[in-house]
Amino acid sequence: MSNIVKPVLLDETGARMATALERIADGLGRVTLTITMVSTNGAAVHDENLVVTDIATGSVMYTIPYVGTPIQIELPQGKSYSITGTQVNLATTKFYNPAVINGIAQSDSNITVTYDVLDEANSLVAIQTAIQAHPGVEILPIGTEVTVPWTAENGIEYDNVLVLVHYGYFVKESDKDTGKLTWMAIFMNKFATVASLQFDHPEQEEATETQAASGLYYYGVTGNTWTLLELAQGDPVPYGDYDHVYHNEIRDTTFNAMKNGYNRWSHSAYRQYLNSDAGLGEWWTPQHVGDTAPTELNSYRGYMAGFRALDLQAVQSIQIVTALNTVTDAALGTLETTYDKFWLPSIKEMYGVEQLAGEGDAWPEYWHDEVGMAAATNDTDALRKIFALNAQSSAQSCRLRSCYRGSSSSVWYVYASGSLSYSYASNSYRSAPACAIG
Repeated sequence: MSNIVKPVLLDETGARMATALERIADGLGRVTLTITMVSTNGAAVHDENLVVTDIATGSVMYTIPYVGTPIQIELPQGKSYSITGTQVNLATTKFYNPAVINGIAQSDSNITVTYDVLDEANSLVAIQTAIQAHPGVEILPIGTEVTVPWTAENGIEYDNVLVLVHYGYFVKESDKDTGKLTWMAIFMNKFATVASLQFDHPEQEEATETQAASGLYYYGVTGNTWTLLELAQGDPVPYGDYDHVYHNEIRDTTFNAMKNGYNRWSHSAYRQYLNSDAGLGEWWTPQHVGDTAPTELNSYRGYMAGFRALDLQAVQSIQIVTALNTVTDAALGTLETTYDKFWLPSIKEMYGVEQLAGEGDAWPEYWHDEVGMAAATNDTDALRKIFALNAQSSAQSCRLRSCYRGSSSSVWYVYASGSLSYSYASNSYRSAPACAIG
């Protein structure tokens, strides 16, 4: 699958764009290998592995199960690889890149390798190279779409479209101690993720300690009645008086974080999902005492696991600013900083009416100038609808990272109609995450 850039070419921007793409394409070519597995003698090929190895380094580039149909992989040009078949009736084969790539095919007794040059100018790494070489220059126009492959847990590969929505100077995580600013291009998913996920599960971790611990708060629950237990360190925990006793680092006299999930982005399950490449059941860890696993932990692997390493190489971890709620987090201040490779947009970034100055950047050059929305609003606007990656005619409700500040449990989201609203953190929604290249 090739990457595709669809620039909006306007006036002199067209010539500038063509020059930029030619420049960043130079020397970065890769080849797509189409491999069809066949047996040497007509006998069945068993369901084992085909291994592609870089001959010079010995590194295994791909391990491919037999699928019975042609498959495609991508490799850098100018190197030699071995393809070793472990199937019965599939012999060991070596092949080398020909001097001329386009239109050249090589056949062996057990595989057919078709070479096809990809335009590497369409990759995230090449775009990163150009951005770094031209700080302060908008080398691609707002609205440029870059399509990269993203593979779901079931092995289905989708064309994941990233839309260029903003340029600016940001602090990379590697520069957080110096405050150095780096020129970045911000891309947002055009289509909603396959995963529908809780922002945060209700904070209902059962206490088991016999005596109250320092720094924890205890909640007794009988039926629908919740009680904040005023326990000092060392006090006995009165389990016999309640159906359940939960403990938490959060003091919440409204009980909403415990009932409906905590709305703090830095502690959210969604943030962990987006910034992890770990497998099923492995991408989440509790962020505080009382934090509980999202319902979907074993349904999805980390979001980054679906990307090619080539594309993730260009994605930078940058400083993201998010507002805190006024119910449980007031002592922490009003704004909080995290460093993320992928993040959920804020209200402001989705061209809504911000709750608090400083939470994210405005993207009017995208929403107003490119999409055509008249003004920032929380009201319904069909131009803000987000459609599903795996069902591109189906509008989806998508989670944002902004909490509803007057609650400990409500988080904003884009409704399927294109309006902005808020709901419990425990409600599961898809998302249109953003990332930074630069």
